[in-house]
Order: sequence, then C-alpha cells, then structure tokens
Amino acid sequence: MSTKYAHVVSLIAAMAAVVGATDLGDFFQRIHDEGSVTTYQCYRNGTTLEPPSSRNFTVLWRSEGQRYNRAQATCTYVLEGDTEEHSIEVSARYKRRKDYGILSGQGASAYLYQLQPPYQNESYYFKEELPSSDVPVFKIYDTDETCTNAKALRDQVCPEPCDLEYVR
Repeated sequence: MSTKYAHVVSLIAAMAAVVGATDLGDFFQRIHDEGSVTTYQCYRNGTTLEPPSSRNFTVLWRSEGQRYNRAQATCTYVLEGDTEEHSIEVSARYKRRKDYGILSGQGASAYLYQLQPPYQNESYYFKEELPSSDVPVFKIYDTDETCTNAKALRDQVCPEPCDLEYVR
C-alpha cells in the first residue's frame, strides 16, 4: 500500500470515528448507515416543534442526499380527538463539537441532546430546548411502535412520580 493511499484510508477512518464519537453522533451515523430510521414518540413532558395536543408522533429520518451530519425528517401525527393525519418537514443538523442537534421546521427550531446511550439499541432518551425558553422538554422515542423498549427506558430514567406522559 502506498503512503499516499494509507493516509487517505487513515483520514476516512478518522472522519468516520469522529461522526459517531458520541451517542447523538452514533444516532446520526445510524441514519446514514441505514438510509432511513423511523422513531415513534412514546413519552414526553412537553412539546417543541409539535403541537401540544399531538399524538402518535412519528419521525421518519432520512439521509439521502444529505451530508454526514445532516438528515431530513418527516414528522406525522394526529391531534388528540381527531383522526386526520398532519405532517411537518424538519431538517436536522448535528453539531459535533458541542454534541447537539438543531431541528428546524415550520419557522421554528429546537436544540436536540441525547442524554444516554440508546436502550437495547432501540429506544432514545432526548432533551429538546427551544431557543426562546430555558425550560427543557424530555422525550423518549422507540424504533418499535409498541414502545416496549421505551417503557423500560422510562422506568430507568424517570422514577414515579414521573411526568413523562404516554402519547401513542
């Protein structure tokens, strides 16, 4: 192997290691590795980009045509007491140096933090913050619509009385 080729291989390996160096970095890497990832919002104690009465909030994260630290997301939901499905298009950008994501959609944005490694590699505990508010919102998502892993994660991170409401 030539020295020039070895340096290129080392650089590519270093870039791949940097993208996934944190739990949130790993999440963005998963989106790119799989092409798309669907997450189901199972529990929350508030809202950011979604309406307060939203239920069955589902996010389809896509990496097609996106740089390694970016993703597009289609968020679908229904409003409580209604059956009509609504959607929001959201762009996501991972800021590696500070280890947070920026979610932007419908003229609003929120900061996204992953608080710990995914439970069973399937359930994610996130904190979201609106730039205009200093009140954090906590949410648990699962890659399984039954929210089985999310329930187990909730039991770990939020002992009773827990303010994370089930929203499926």
